[in-house]
Amino acid sequence: MNTNISCPCGSAKIYLVCCHPCHTGDQPAVDAHALMRSRYCAYALQNYAYIIATYDSKTRASLCVDDIRQHDEDCRWLALEIIRFEQRMQTAEVEFVAIYLLNKQFYKMHEYSEFIVEDNQWRYTFGRSGAKTARLALSRNDSCPCKSGKKIKKCCGS
Repeated sequence: MNTNISCPCGSAKIYLVCCHPCHTGDQPAVDAHALMRSRYCAYALQNYAYIIATYDSKTRASLCVDDIRQHDEDCRWLALEIIRFEQRMQTAEVEFVAIYLLNKQFYKMHEYSEFIVEDNQWRYTFGRSGAKTARLALSRNDSCPCKSGKKIKKCCGS
Protein backbone atom coordinates (compact mmCIF):
# COMPACT_ATOMS: atom_id res chain seq x y z
CA MET A 1 0.00 0.00 0.00
CA ASN A 2 1.19 3.51 -0.82
CA THR A 3 1.60 5.30 2.52
CA ASN A 4 2.21 8.66 0.79
CA ILE A 5 -1.47 9.06 -0.11
CA SER A 6 -3.59 11.75 1.51
CA CYS A 7 -5.07 10.34 4.66
CA PRO A 8 -8.69 9.26 4.11
CA CYS A 9 -9.65 10.76 7.49
CA GLY A 10 -9.62 14.22 5.89
CA SER A 11 -6.84 15.70 8.04
CA ALA A 12 -4.96 17.05 4.98
CA LYS A 13 -1.89 15.11 6.16
CA ILE A 14 -0.36 12.16 4.37
CA TYR A 15 -1.44 8.76 5.65
CA LEU A 16 2.11 7.84 6.72
CA VAL A 17 2.20 10.56 9.40
CA CYS A 18 -1.51 10.64 10.21
CA CYS A 19 -3.42 7.39 10.81
CA HIS A 20 -0.76 4.88 9.73
CA PRO A 21 1.10 4.91 13.10
CA CYS A 22 -2.18 4.03 14.85
CA HIS A 23 -2.94 1.28 12.32
CA THR A 24 0.47 -0.33 12.77
CA GLY A 25 0.37 -0.06 16.56
CA ASP A 26 3.44 2.19 16.60
CA GLN A 27 1.49 5.00 18.26
CA PRO A 28 -1.89 4.67 19.98
CA ALA A 29 -4.48 7.37 19.36
CA VAL A 30 -3.78 10.30 21.68
CA ASP A 31 -7.49 10.96 22.27
CA ALA A 32 -10.94 9.83 21.16
CA HIS A 33 -10.92 12.35 18.30
CA ALA A 34 -7.77 10.76 16.85
CA LEU A 35 -9.20 7.29 17.40
CA MET A 36 -12.39 8.26 15.55
CA ARG A 37 -10.35 9.52 12.59
CA SER A 38 -8.16 6.41 12.55
CA ARG A 39 -11.22 4.12 12.71
CA TYR A 40 -12.86 5.95 9.80
CA CYS A 41 -9.59 5.69 7.87
CA ALA A 42 -9.45 1.95 8.64
CA TYR A 43 -12.95 1.52 7.19
CA ALA A 44 -11.92 3.48 4.08
CA LEU A 45 -8.83 1.26 3.68
CA GLN A 46 -10.65 -1.94 4.68
CA ASN A 47 -8.37 -2.50 7.66
CA TYR A 48 -10.98 -4.48 9.60
CA ALA A 49 -8.51 -6.00 12.07
CA TYR A 50 -7.72 -2.48 13.32
CA ILE A 51 -11.40 -1.67 13.67
CA ILE A 52 -11.92 -4.73 15.87
CA ALA A 53 -8.78 -3.96 17.89
CA THR A 54 -10.13 -0.50 18.76
CA TYR A 55 -13.40 -1.70 20.28
CA ASP A 56 -13.69 -2.05 24.04
CA SER A 57 -12.80 -5.56 25.24
CA LYS A 58 -16.39 -6.57 26.01
CA THR A 59 -17.60 -5.76 22.49
CA ARG A 60 -14.40 -6.95 20.77
CA ALA A 61 -14.91 -10.48 22.13
CA SER A 62 -18.07 -10.90 20.03
CA LEU A 63 -16.69 -9.54 16.74
CA CYS A 64 -14.83 -11.08 13.83
CA VAL A 65 -13.13 -9.60 10.78
CA ASP A 66 -15.25 -11.58 8.30
CA ASP A 67 -18.49 -10.18 9.73
CA ILE A 68 -17.29 -6.59 9.45
CA ARG A 69 -15.86 -7.22 5.97
CA GLN A 70 -19.13 -8.74 4.75
CA HIS A 71 -21.17 -5.85 6.14
CA ASP A 72 -18.82 -3.23 4.64
CA GLU A 73 -17.53 -4.81 1.41
CA ASP A 74 -19.77 -2.91 -1.02
CA CYS A 75 -19.32 0.40 0.78
CA ARG A 76 -16.93 3.13 -0.37
CA TRP A 77 -16.16 5.71 2.32
CA LEU A 78 -15.76 9.20 0.84
CA ALA A 79 -15.57 11.88 3.53
CA LEU A 80 -15.54 12.44 7.26
CA GLU A 81 -16.56 15.55 9.17
CA ILE A 82 -16.11 15.73 12.92
CA ILE A 83 -18.89 17.97 14.20
CA ARG A 84 -18.21 17.87 17.93
CA PHE A 85 -15.65 16.34 20.26
CA GLU A 86 -16.15 16.26 24.01
CA GLN A 87 -13.66 14.50 26.24
CA ARG A 88 -13.77 13.94 29.98
CA MET A 89 -11.20 12.08 32.09
CA GLN A 90 -11.92 8.48 31.00
CA THR A 91 -14.81 8.93 28.53
CA ALA A 92 -15.49 10.91 25.39
CA GLU A 93 -18.12 11.50 22.74
CA VAL A 94 -17.48 12.32 19.11
CA GLU A 95 -20.29 13.49 16.85
CA PHE A 96 -19.51 13.01 13.18
CA VAL A 97 -20.95 12.74 9.71
CA ALA A 98 -19.46 10.27 7.22
CA ILE A 99 -20.39 10.18 3.55
CA TYR A 100 -20.30 6.88 1.72
CA LEU A 101 -21.30 5.32 -1.58
CA LEU A 102 -23.25 2.07 -1.62
CA ASN A 103 -24.81 0.52 -4.74
CA LYS A 104 -24.33 3.78 -6.69
CA GLN A 105 -26.22 5.77 -4.04
CA PHE A 106 -24.70 8.37 -1.72
CA TYR A 107 -25.50 8.27 2.00
CA LYS A 108 -24.77 10.39 5.03
CA MET A 109 -24.17 8.60 8.32
CA HIS A 110 -24.60 10.84 11.37
CA GLU A 111 -23.45 9.28 14.63
CA TYR A 112 -22.69 10.07 18.25
CA SER A 113 -19.83 7.72 19.15
CA GLU A 114 -18.92 6.87 22.74
CA PHE A 115 -15.36 6.10 23.83
CA ILE A 116 -13.65 4.97 27.03
CA VAL A 117 -10.10 4.56 28.22
CA GLU A 118 -9.29 0.89 28.69
CA ASP A 119 -5.78 -0.44 29.39
CA ASN A 120 -4.46 3.12 28.95
CA GLN A 121 -5.82 3.37 25.39
CA TRP A 122 -8.91 4.95 23.93
CA ARG A 123 -11.52 2.41 22.77
CA TYR A 124 -14.79 2.73 20.88
CA THR A 125 -17.81 1.41 22.79
CA PHE A 126 -20.92 2.18 20.75
CA GLY A 127 -22.64 4.73 18.54
CA ARG A 128 -26.10 6.23 18.34
CA SER A 129 -27.53 7.30 14.98
CA GLY A 130 -28.20 10.99 14.60
CA ALA A 131 -31.04 12.81 12.89
CA LYS A 132 -28.93 13.68 9.84
CA THR A 133 -28.53 10.03 8.74
CA ALA A 134 -30.08 9.79 5.28
CA ARG A 135 -29.72 8.94 1.63
CA LEU A 136 -28.40 11.98 -0.23
CA ALA A 137 -30.37 13.22 -3.20
CA LEU A 138 -27.59 14.41 -5.49
CA SER A 139 -27.48 14.94 -9.24
CA ARG A 140 -24.60 14.14 -11.55
CA ASN A 141 -23.70 17.86 -11.80
CA ASP A 142 -23.42 18.41 -8.03
CA SER A 143 -20.01 18.64 -6.41
CA CYS A 144 -18.79 15.22 -5.39
CA PRO A 145 -19.17 14.59 -1.64
CA CYS A 146 -15.61 13.20 -1.51
CA LYS A 147 -14.44 16.85 -1.62
CA SER A 148 -12.34 16.37 -4.75
CA GLY A 149 -13.74 19.57 -6.23
CA LYS A 150 -15.05 17.64 -9.24
CA LYS A 151 -18.64 17.05 -10.26
CA ILE A 152 -20.14 13.70 -9.31
CA LYS A 153 -20.31 12.56 -12.95
CA LYS A 154 -16.52 13.06 -13.29
CA CYS A 155 -15.63 11.57 -9.91
CA CYS A 156 -17.25 8.99 -7.59
CA GLY A 157 -20.51 8.79 -9.54
CA SER A 158 -18.88 7.74 -12.80
